[in-house]
Formats: sequence, C-alpha cells, structure tokens
Amino acid sequence: MKTTIKLTLTLLTLLHLPILGKPLEYITSTDVITPNLSSGAIIRQEAGFETDFLILHCLVKKYQPKNLFEVGTCQGYGTLIMANACPTCAIISLDLPPHTPPFNLKPSDIGHKARGRFQQVYGNSLTYNYQQHFPIDAWFLDGAHDYAHVKHETEQAIQSGATLIVYHDTDIPEVLQAVVDALADTEYNVYRITDTRVSYATK
Repeated sequence: MKTTIKLTLTLLTLLHLPILGKPLEYITSTDVITPNLSSGAIIRQEAGFETDFLILHCLVKKYQPKNLFEVGTCQGYGTLIMANACPTCAIISLDLPPHTPPFNLKPSDIGHKARGRFQQVYGNSLTYNYQQHFPIDAWFLDGAHDYAHVKHETEQAIQSGATLIVYHDTDIPEVLQAVVDALADTEYNVYRITDTRVSYATK
C-alpha cells in the first residue's frame, strides 16, 4: 500500500498535477531568479545545490524578513546564504544536539559556515518549543525529509504568522505531500519550482 501511494505521488509530481490538498502553482527557477535579486549572492559550490540555494537567496532578499527560523542547520551553508541575503534579519537555526544520529556532527561543525551571524538552538523539530520565538516572519525548512516532520514544522510556521516558508527537497513525494496537506485551507499560495528541489509558500 505504501509503495502504491509513493508511486502515485511521484507520478503526480512528474506530471505537474495538483496533489490532493493545497493546489500548487508550478513555476521555474527563472521566475524567481532575477538579476536584481541575485546580485551579491553567495553561490553554494556543490553539484545540485547552486540553483536551489540561489533561489533561497533571492526569496529572502525579496521578502526581507525581520526574523527567520531555519530547521536543519548542518554546517550552516543555508544560514550563511540567508544572512548574506538579508543582513538585518535575525536568524535562529535549529539542529539536533551534537553527536546525535544520523549525522553525529561535532559542536565545532554545526553551523560553522555562518558562525557569529545567527543564533544556534538545539532540539528535535517535532518537540521543540517554537512559540518562544513567535512571531516569525520567514522559515527555511531543510531538516528531516519525511511527512511527519515537514507537516509539523509547517503547522508551526503557520501559527507563527510567517509570510514566507521555503522548503528544500520537495522533489521527495512525501515531503511535497506534507506541504500541501499542512497548507490546505489556509491563505497561503504554494509554488513548486519544477527544475529544482525547492518549493515555497507566501501569503
């Protein structure tokens, strides 16, 4: 049964058809990346990440949030890109505590690319107390790539009053499904950038 559902979601994604839940608008990276917004961007020099993170830069630069919450710090590439795109934005980034599977990162590794440019917090994104930071203008969700985590994180973003929610790895069917399910019956518009792994929601 799970295999059938996953294959169905994959087919819907490839055909650019709406998945049950929030209707998606399908766009391409050229709809987001403009010469004005992309100027001054830090390009992540890793295969498969250049365009995705240039889009992240452009979205953050366009919306200029006062504060931003990131789920999934890792080494801090995304954190650095967002801090560069919006130098006045206060960024909080959540990651698992050091030495926690599956990544088992050392304290010196977590967020080291953006050291000094954001506030690091630790915890499980399913149980973390996000409300202590509300309201939050924008979110970047790039943590665990499964339905339960993405849906819960999106629900928290909605409660925070966010005007921008950016997602990575929405080429994974269950991640995209969590997005459209969590945003169903909300005022958010949801965009799937078809030639990337990025989707985003705005209101």
